[in-house]
Amino acid sequence: MLIIGRNKEQQTLNDLVESKRPEFLAVYGRRRVGKTYLIKEYFNHCFAFYSSGVIGGNIKTKLKVFNDSLIEYGSTIKTRPNDWFEAFARLKQLIDKSTIVDSASGKLVIFLDEVPWMDSPRSDFKAALDLFWNTYASSNPRILLIVCGSATSWVIDNIIDDVGGFYKRVTRTMKIEPFSLGECEKLLTLNDINYTRADISLCYMIFGGIPYYLNLLNRRLSLAQNINELLFKENGALHFEYNILFSSLFKNHQVHMNLIEKIS
Repeated sequence: MLIIGRNKEQQTLNDLVESKRPEFLAVYGRRRVGKTYLIKEYFNHCFAFYSSGVIGGNIKTKLKVFNDSLIEYGSTIKTRPNDWFEAFARLKQLIDKSTIVDSASGKLVIFLDEVPWMDSPRSDFKAALDLFWNTYASSNPRILLIVCGSATSWVIDNIIDDVGGFYKRVTRTMKIEPFSLGECEKLLTLNDINYTRADISLCYMIFGGIPYYLNLLNRRLSLAQNINELLFKENGALHFEYNILFSSLFKNHQVHMNLIEKIS
C-alpha cells in the first residue's frame, strides 16, 4: 500500500535495514498519527516477530496476548508464560529458529507495538525487555528491534531517556508527526475526495493532519456534512474520540479531562 510522505522516516528505516550492526529503534507520536501503519507498510508486514500491547487488563492477560503472538510466529509452547522474563526467553528461542522470517536484507525485524500497554505496575516488563536487549539482541547484528508507543512520555522516560538499563542503548529514535497540509491534500486526492483548496485548509485545521481521521471522510459528502456525521451524531465515528484518547493515554484520565474542561 502507498506510504504518503514520511520520506525522512523511510530513509531512516532503510539505513537501519542495511546496517551491519544490531539496531534498536524507538518510535513515538500521538495516537492515530500512523506509526504502526508506517512500520507495517514499509516492511510489507514481514516481521520475525510482531506483537501489540493490549490496553487495560492484568498482567496475565498481557502475557497471554504476547504468547498468542509467539504461537502465531511458530512457538509450540501453548501455556502462558509466568512472567515477562519467561516471555522474552521464549522470544529468544523463537528468533534462534532457522525457519524465522527475515526481511529482504536479512534483518530479523522484531516489532513490539504499543509497549506502554505491555507494561503494568510491578510486572517487570521493562526489566525483562532490558535483559532481552542487553544479553541477547544487542549481540546479534541481524536484529532490528523496534518498539513503538502512543504514550509518548512513557517511551521517552522509560526507553529513550532512561538512565538505567536502556541508557544509551537505543540506536535511533523516530517521532511521527501529523501530515503537513500538502500531505493531507495527497491523501484526500488518493481517496477521491475533491475538495477546494479552502476546504482542504479547513479540513487540515479541524482534523490536524491525522491520517486516521482523514480516512474516515466520505467522498460523497461535503466537508460540513462529514463533520456533522463524524463528530456531532451520537453514533459518529469520532463522537467519543475525546474520551477514548484520554482513557488510552492516562491512568487517571478523568482528572486530566476535568483539568482541560476547567481551562477551556
